[in-house]
Amino acid sequence: MTTTAPTAVEAMRLNAAAMDKLIAAAKGRGIKAADIQTSGINLSPQYDYNNQGNGQPPRFLGYQVSNSVRATTGKIDDIGPLLDALVAAGGTNVDGPWFGMKDPDAQLVGARGAAIKSAEAKAQDYARLAGFRGVELVSISEGGSFGPQPPMPMVRNMAMDAGAKATPVEPGQVANTLTLNFQYRLVR
Repeated sequence: MTTTAPTAVEAMRLNAAAMDKLIAAAKGRGIKAADIQTSGINLSPQYDYNNQGNGQPPRFLGYQVSNSVRATTGKIDDIGPLLDALVAAGGTNVDGPWFGMKDPDAQLVGARGAAIKSAEAKAQDYARLAGFRGVELVSISEGGSFGPQPPMPMVRNMAMDAGAKATPVEPGQVANTLTLNFQYRLVR
Protein backbone atom coordinates (compact mmCIF):
# COMPACT_ATOMS: atom_id res chain seq x y z
CA MET A 1 0.00 0.00 0.00
CA THR A 2 1.44 3.36 -0.98
CA THR A 3 0.17 6.76 0.18
CA THR A 4 1.44 10.30 -0.38
CA ALA A 5 0.81 13.50 1.64
CA PRO A 6 2.41 16.92 2.20
CA THR A 7 3.83 15.94 5.63
CA ALA A 8 5.42 12.78 6.95
CA VAL A 9 2.88 12.57 9.77
CA GLU A 10 -0.06 12.87 7.38
CA ALA A 11 1.44 10.31 4.96
CA MET A 12 1.87 7.82 7.83
CA ARG A 13 -1.68 8.51 9.12
CA LEU A 14 -3.21 7.98 5.67
CA ASN A 15 -1.19 4.82 5.20
CA ALA A 16 -2.23 3.44 8.58
CA ALA A 17 -5.91 3.97 7.73
CA ALA A 18 -5.47 2.35 4.32
CA MET A 19 -3.59 -0.61 5.82
CA ASP A 20 -6.38 -1.12 8.37
CA LYS A 21 -8.79 -1.59 5.43
CA LEU A 22 -6.40 -3.96 3.68
CA ILE A 23 -5.84 -6.09 6.79
CA ALA A 24 -9.59 -6.18 7.44
CA ALA A 25 -10.13 -7.38 3.84
CA ALA A 26 -7.56 -10.17 4.35
CA LYS A 27 -9.23 -11.24 7.60
CA GLY A 28 -12.60 -11.04 5.84
CA ARG A 29 -11.30 -13.61 3.34
CA GLY A 30 -10.39 -15.99 6.18
CA ILE A 31 -6.74 -15.11 6.75
CA LYS A 32 -5.91 -15.48 10.47
CA ALA A 33 -4.17 -12.63 12.29
CA ALA A 34 -1.21 -14.95 12.96
CA ASP A 35 -0.81 -15.37 9.18
CA ILE A 36 -0.58 -11.63 8.46
CA GLN A 37 2.84 -10.06 8.89
CA THR A 38 4.18 -6.57 8.17
CA SER A 39 7.21 -7.10 5.97
CA GLY A 40 8.29 -3.50 5.40
CA ILE A 41 7.43 0.16 5.94
CA ASN A 42 9.24 2.87 4.00
CA LEU A 43 8.81 6.65 4.42
CA SER A 44 10.60 8.85 1.91
CA PRO A 45 10.47 12.44 0.63
CA GLN A 46 9.27 12.92 -2.96
CA TYR A 47 10.72 15.53 -5.32
CA ASP A 48 9.90 16.80 -8.81
CA TYR A 49 13.13 16.92 -10.83
CA ASN A 50 11.58 18.18 -14.10
CA ASN A 51 12.92 21.77 -13.80
CA GLN A 52 16.54 20.88 -13.05
CA GLY A 53 17.49 21.53 -16.68
CA ASN A 54 16.69 25.23 -16.10
CA GLY A 55 19.05 25.45 -13.13
CA GLN A 56 16.19 25.16 -10.65
CA PRO A 57 16.52 22.94 -7.60
CA PRO A 58 14.17 19.95 -7.29
CA ARG A 59 10.70 20.89 -6.01
CA PHE A 60 9.59 19.14 -2.82
CA LEU A 61 6.25 17.35 -3.34
CA GLY A 62 5.63 15.66 0.00
CA TYR A 63 6.19 12.29 1.60
CA GLN A 64 5.39 8.82 0.37
CA VAL A 65 4.81 5.82 2.61
CA SER A 66 4.97 2.27 1.30
CA ASN A 67 3.75 -0.46 3.62
CA SER A 68 4.06 -4.15 2.76
CA VAL A 69 2.13 -6.95 4.39
CA ARG A 70 2.56 -10.67 3.79
CA ALA A 71 -0.45 -12.96 4.14
CA THR A 72 -0.11 -16.74 4.23
CA THR A 73 -2.78 -19.27 3.34
CA GLY A 74 -2.83 -22.96 2.56
CA LYS A 75 -6.02 -22.60 0.52
CA ILE A 76 -4.79 -22.27 -3.05
CA ASP A 77 -8.29 -21.87 -4.48
CA ASP A 78 -8.80 -18.77 -2.31
CA ILE A 79 -5.71 -16.89 -3.54
CA GLY A 80 -7.32 -15.28 -6.61
CA PRO A 81 -10.37 -13.99 -4.69
CA LEU A 82 -8.03 -12.85 -1.86
CA LEU A 83 -5.93 -10.81 -4.31
CA ASP A 84 -9.10 -9.30 -5.77
CA ALA A 85 -10.38 -8.41 -2.29
CA LEU A 86 -7.08 -6.76 -1.36
CA VAL A 87 -7.08 -4.63 -4.51
CA ALA A 88 -10.76 -3.74 -4.00
CA ALA A 89 -9.85 -2.63 -0.45
CA GLY A 90 -7.32 -0.18 -1.90
CA GLY A 91 -4.18 -2.26 -2.33
CA THR A 92 -1.98 -0.56 -4.89
CA ASN A 93 0.90 -3.03 -5.13
CA VAL A 94 0.53 -6.80 -5.25
CA ASP A 95 3.69 -8.88 -5.23
CA GLY A 96 3.27 -12.64 -5.36
CA PRO A 97 1.90 -15.17 -4.78
CA TRP A 98 4.73 -17.50 -3.83
CA PHE A 99 4.22 -21.20 -3.50
CA GLY A 100 6.17 -23.49 -1.22
CA MET A 101 5.90 -26.71 0.72
CA LYS A 102 4.62 -26.53 4.27
CA ASP A 103 7.34 -28.87 5.60
CA PRO A 104 9.92 -29.30 2.83
CA ASP A 105 12.37 -31.23 5.00
CA ALA A 106 9.81 -33.95 5.71
CA GLN A 107 9.39 -34.43 1.96
CA LEU A 108 13.10 -35.26 1.66
CA VAL A 109 13.27 -38.13 4.18
CA GLY A 110 12.69 -40.78 1.50
CA ALA A 111 15.08 -39.03 -0.88
CA ARG A 112 17.85 -39.16 1.74
CA GLY A 113 17.41 -42.92 2.20
CA ALA A 114 17.49 -43.54 -1.54
CA ALA A 115 20.56 -41.31 -1.94
CA ILE A 116 22.46 -43.16 0.79
CA LYS A 117 21.70 -46.56 -0.77
CA SER A 118 22.72 -45.28 -4.21
CA ALA A 119 25.95 -43.72 -2.94
CA GLU A 120 26.87 -46.91 -1.08
CA ALA A 121 26.25 -49.03 -4.19
CA LYS A 122 28.36 -46.71 -6.37
CA ALA A 123 31.17 -46.59 -3.82
CA GLN A 124 31.19 -50.41 -3.58
CA ASP A 125 31.27 -50.61 -7.37
CA TYR A 126 34.25 -48.21 -7.57
CA ALA A 127 36.05 -50.15 -4.85
CA ARG A 128 35.55 -53.46 -6.69
CA LEU A 129 36.67 -51.96 -10.03
CA ALA A 130 39.79 -50.50 -8.37
CA GLY A 131 40.73 -53.82 -6.72
CA PHE A 132 39.56 -53.07 -3.15
CA ARG A 133 37.33 -55.34 -1.11
CA GLY A 134 34.97 -52.63 0.12
CA VAL A 135 34.40 -49.14 1.46
CA GLU A 136 33.88 -47.42 4.80
CA LEU A 137 31.71 -44.32 5.06
CA VAL A 138 33.78 -41.46 6.43
CA SER A 139 31.36 -38.52 6.27
CA ILE A 140 28.08 -37.21 4.93
CA SER A 141 27.26 -33.54 4.45
CA GLU A 142 23.99 -32.08 3.30
CA GLY A 143 23.12 -28.95 1.44
CA GLY A 144 20.02 -28.03 -0.43
CA SER A 145 17.51 -25.44 -1.24
CA PHE A 146 13.92 -25.30 -0.21
CA GLY A 147 12.37 -22.05 -1.20
CA PRO A 148 9.47 -20.56 -2.98
CA GLN A 149 9.49 -20.19 -6.71
CA PRO A 150 10.44 -16.75 -8.08
CA PRO A 151 7.66 -14.23 -7.55
CA MET A 152 5.06 -13.56 -10.19
CA PRO A 153 5.21 -10.12 -11.83
CA MET A 154 3.91 -7.22 -9.76
CA VAL A 155 0.37 -6.11 -10.52
CA ARG A 156 -0.45 -2.44 -9.97
CA ASN A 157 -3.79 -0.68 -9.56
CA MET A 158 -6.05 -3.52 -10.72
CA ALA A 159 -9.77 -2.84 -10.66
CA MET A 160 -12.41 -5.54 -10.28
CA ASP A 161 -16.11 -5.40 -11.11
CA ALA A 162 -18.28 -7.04 -8.50
CA GLY A 163 -19.47 -9.67 -11.01
CA ALA A 164 -16.11 -10.26 -12.67
CA LYS A 165 -14.33 -13.60 -12.58
CA ALA A 166 -11.74 -13.97 -9.82
CA THR A 167 -8.08 -13.59 -10.70
CA PRO A 168 -6.88 -17.03 -11.81
CA VAL A 169 -4.03 -18.48 -9.77
CA GLU A 170 -2.34 -21.75 -10.76
CA PRO A 171 0.22 -23.21 -8.37
CA GLY A 172 1.98 -25.45 -10.89
CA GLN A 173 4.57 -27.69 -9.27
CA VAL A 174 6.79 -26.84 -6.34
CA ALA A 175 10.05 -28.71 -5.99
CA ASN A 176 12.91 -28.80 -3.58
CA THR A 177 16.37 -30.19 -4.05
CA LEU A 178 18.72 -32.13 -1.87
CA THR A 179 22.47 -32.32 -2.23
CA LEU A 180 24.32 -34.97 -0.24
CA ASN A 181 28.08 -35.36 -0.31
CA PHE A 182 29.51 -38.69 0.75
CA GLN A 183 33.12 -39.47 1.51
CA TYR A 184 34.22 -43.10 1.54
CA ARG A 185 37.51 -44.76 2.39
CA LEU A 186 38.53 -47.68 0.17
CA VAL A 187 39.34 -50.82 2.16
CA ARG A 188 41.84 -53.53 1.01
